[in-house]
Amino acid sequence: MLKATILDLPQAVEKAQPILAKYKMGDRIHYWIGNALTDDFGENRYDLILMAGLMHHFSADKNIAVSKKAERALKSGGYFVIQDWFRPETSSRMEQVGIIMDLYFNLTSTTGTWSLNELKDFQEKAGLTHYKVNKFMGMPYFVQVCAKKE
Repeated sequence: MLKATILDLPQAVEKAQPILAKYKMGDRIHYWIGNALTDDFGENRYDLILMAGLMHHFSADKNIAVSKKAERALKSGGYFVIQDWFRPETSSRMEQVGIIMDLYFNLTSTTGTWSLNELKDFQEKAGLTHYKVNKFMGMPYFVQVCAKKE
């Protein structure tokens, strides 16, 4: 049976708990109240870590630190997947959606979006091996960047 541990801030868990109860998923989903920047993820615990919609909030140094925590927490052969918006590489043909999302997160958060190469670099600096990039057909410039712990 597939089980999940979801690390999130107290306000998010408070809103999510009633949904978990409504669908009777408490035996499969566990909420862990915490903060990805400050909490330790443990060691050799998970087959998959999905970090969704967070990296655009963190500086490069913080993203590398979180990626290193994810690497330690993964079992051998496990995957660390970053799911987030990405910024187009500088070129004469930059797409508007990617530029608008970068501008939006620059205005509303601490950093803005990162390029695909930067997202891969965060994983590689943590000792993970780049595996592949999954793109979403209906959401340009939203991806999953997958890395593996060897």
